[in-house]
Amino acid sequence: SAFVFDYIVRNKIGGMNLNFFIVEQMPIIRFSKYFNVLLWTKGKTLWEWLQPRILELLHVNYETKPLADSFGWTKPPTWDEERRFQLRCEIDAAYFHLYGVKRDDVDYIMETFPIVKEKDIARYGSYRTKETILKYYDEMAKDKKTT
Repeated sequence: SAFVFDYIVRNKIGGMNLNFFIVEQMPIIRFSKYFNVLLWTKGKTLWEWLQPRILELLHVNYETKPLADSFGWTKPPTWDEERRFQLRCEIDAAYFHLYGVKRDDVDYIMETFPIVKEKDIARYGSYRTKETILKYYDEMAKDKKTT
């Protein structure tokens, strides 16, 4: 789940149901794209870049060990709230790039998540999620320009 995809879905549905004809209209990243080497993945395919991040987010207890094992993941399960936050923001920034969303639009889209914003401001004094996603977004954009 990424903020950009959530935003698109929220703009497509007219009520509380996500019908099959709406799902068929969703802009899904082509499977072949995951095997491309992108400039900001530092020589890795998108899949090689995403896989360890996703596995780290998923492998949080020993019940997920069979899944982790199936991907050759040897690290023990962990739950580090700050690390999880950083990983989610990094993945969100990547998907904004994959969908071709410009920086100003990333800023706008993130403002359409008022509950996330309110909780961040209450806890951290700023909209930390948006700021961190934009930080990663900018780093990825810089890598696109310099390599």
